[in-house]
Amino acid sequence: MFSYSHADAQTLAALSRSHSTTITGALHVVAAQALARVLTPLNLSGKYDSVPFQIPTSLRPLTNQPPTAFCDHVSIYPFICPIPEAHSMDDPFMFENVFWQAARDLSAKLRTSRDKSLSSIASLHFVALVGGYRKFFKGKLHKEREGGLSLANLGVFSMSHIPSLGESAWAIADMAFTQEDGVVGSPIRINIIGGGDGSLTIARGWSDSQVLESLGESFDERFDEGARSLIASKSES
Repeated sequence: MFSYSHADAQTLAALSRSHSTTITGALHVVAAQALARVLTPLNLSGKYDSVPFQIPTSLRPLTNQPPTAFCDHVSIYPFICPIPEAHSMDDPFMFENVFWQAARDLSAKLRTSRDKSLSSIASLHFVALVGGYRKFFKGKLHKEREGGLSLANLGVFSMSHIPSLGESAWAIADMAFTQEDGVVGSPIRINIIGGGDGSLTIARGWSDSQVLESLGESFDERFDEGARSLIASKSES
């Protein structure tokens, strides 16, 4: 789990906006570059040119949930993400036009995919009527995963919805979350949330049954390196 300061989070958001994309769009390309680097010691970089990627998307705007209510109305946007070729673990992260174009493309697709994602929720509700969720999840065991990487961004936690209780009011600063969906979820998961103090926390996780610990740790290190290099690139531009 890695934390980024308020200033770094603001820089990342501003940098993304200046290229007509979002933090989600930018960091999914960082994830692809990080994966390419961790595959090089296994002589797999170049052998695989893409990975199934999943972006959980919130359907809250379509369900009219108030800001203070818990909402489990989520769906998945799946797509095939290109993996750039890397030559070593130490290859520098590149933030050229192709990087930002890939980030913009994903952001545009996410904006138009929410309505279509309702069909995913409808199919899961149907599962309960034809054998139940236990049968559904057991049927996923020993089968190829539908995703290789996933990136979930909950956005910024808004302090405006916390009722004021005077001096005894809670102060929620940095936040973090993770997903425990090891049965059917992507083997490598990236979870992003902005805290009430403006910071950004990115938690990564992987399924031990699917990913070697050394590979998972290497991905963590490369992803953090890529994210911080992206933030630093704004001062260099």
